[in-house]
Amino acid sequence: MTSFDPHSTKLPANVSADSNGACPHCHQPMKKSATSTGDFRTTLDKLFPNAYGLEEFVFETKQTLVPKGFYPHVNTLVCVGLCRDEITSPFEEEIEAMWGQAFICGSLGGMLFCGKTGFFAAHH
Repeated sequence: MTSFDPHSTKLPANVSADSNGACPHCHQPMKKSATSTGDFRTTLDKLFPNAYGLEEFVFETKQTLVPKGFYPHVNTLVCVGLCRDEITSPFEEEIEAMWGQAFICGSLGGMLFCGKTGFFAAHH
């Protein structure tokens, strides 16, 4: 299993440190040699050749769901299962930009951790 360390010296192709050298997601200081080398994208393309990028994935959710009657900011509450790591912040932001405020459930490995109470809260 490949994981991405947000404080490593290699960032995904579409991510760069801010002008102060901090991680754009968690704002922690990054190593000075951090550059956007594309190594992450190369590995992703090799291991998952048909993977969608973040923006493309969110756009495809809209393209798939609108014809079925699910409309952003109108009649749809998006329930998203995310790990609580700050690395998931861009995903949450993109989903909410497209669909409106999301109901975020804790998740690990794709399994939602909200139980009956969480689903009841999302319903209201």
